Amino acid sequence: MKWYEKPLVIILLLILFFPIGLFLMWKYTNWHRNVKVVLSIVLIFFGGYVVGTTTAQPVETASSVQEQAESDVEVEAEKKDAAKAEKEANEKQKEQEKAAEAALKAQQEAEAKADQAEADRQAQAQAAAEAAAAQAEADRQAQEQAAAQQQQQQAANQQQTTQNTELVYFTPKGKSYHSRQSCSTLNHSPEILSGTLQVAQSGGHGDPCDVCW
Repeated sequence: MKWYEKPLVIILLLILFFPIGLFLMWKYTNWHRNVKVVLSIVLIFFGGYVVGTTTAQPVETASSVQEQAESDVEVEAEKKDAAKAEKEANEKQKEQEKAAEAALKAQQEAEAKADQAEADRQAQAQAAAEAAAAQAEADRQAQEQAAAQQQQQQAANQQQTTQNTELVYFTPKGKSYHSRQSCSTLNHSPEILSGTLQVAQSGGHGDPCDVCW
């Protein structure tokens, strides 16, 4: 008996490589036919199951790889969308910050202009008040000067009137004029003259009497 005709070798081949084992079982063994049929059916079903499993596994593996790839693509797309949204949000935030800074700057400039305008207005008001005060002081001084000049003019006019109308007394050789004829200094004068103050002064009697004046 050859080695591949031995039952033990055939059983091992049925387990390890059943197609050759089935061939050798049907050709060289004297087992009962029903046993051979049952073993053949079992091994054929088993072999079909193994082949189907082996064939389906690459399909399932390829499907898993495709699903993983699609999932990776979706994740990458989501990441890109998230990054894009974040970038847009950052840009929008920067634009809002720039707008806020511009608004704040405009407000500060407006406040500065308003402060400057208020300062200019106060300066103009102060200058106008000072000018008005200076003008009032100048007017007051002018009025005082005019009043003083008027008083001086009135005094001069009064003096001129007095010189032209007031009657005084004097002696022909005396240097003084007197306000009354009864002045004690005239008691010893043999001749007493009278006339206006202007006449007395023009005649050389320009000193007022120390007694009656």
